[in-house]
Amino acid sequence: MPRKLRIIPAEGETTLLEVILQKFTMEDLYGKKIVEKRTTSGELLSQVSVTLDGTHILVEKSTSSQYIDENGLYISEVIPTDKEGKPLPITNSMFKDVITLSQTITLEEFFTIDVSKTYVLNSEGDMKILVDRCQKLLGEKKFLTFNYTYYDTAFPETAVLIPVKDSIVVAVGTPAPVLWAKLTTNLPETFTEEEAESEEEPEFGTFW
Repeated sequence: MPRKLRIIPAEGETTLLEVILQKFTMEDLYGKKIVEKRTTSGELLSQVSVTLDGTHILVEKSTSSQYIDENGLYISEVIPTDKEGKPLPITNSMFKDVITLSQTITLEEFFTIDVSKTYVLNSEGDMKILVDRCQKLLGEKKFLTFNYTYYDTAFPETAVLIPVKDSIVVAVGTPAPVLWAKLTTNLPETFTEEEAESEEEPEFGTFW
């Protein structure tokens, strides 16, 4: 049975909504085509992955992790750290606590998010208060957000609530900073110099 989120639509509200995130993908919208690869005898081939040690394989749809410390011993506990080696704070799973929707982002900030998952927000309760608030914020070019953390993690994602008619779509992803490139060379001047040099007649002694 799907896990339920407990959401308070706004600060100061007393209404508590229990909602379910129903995932959907591009395949749900447009369908998909599957190409099967078989041997000459008709057996279906399945993709496998090779681990870093080159001696183990991971069967399709399975996962495995192994970590080695400085002494070459296998360990199972991994502590996430920043670039300086300091431990990162852990954010609790979103299913553990009640989520009060107080954070917002602008439309410009939304376009910087690299969306990895999409859901429809469903509830057996009345979602009109939440939908109306999202619609009002949309008119101001803003969206409600909360930390998306399925499990306890040091790397929470951003969940954005997008109103669509009487429903709410949740887009989940990680903000990606906008990168700007600046030329350090005057290209027109460089090409002009190269063209001028190429037009000069070579001297006889250059080749003989």
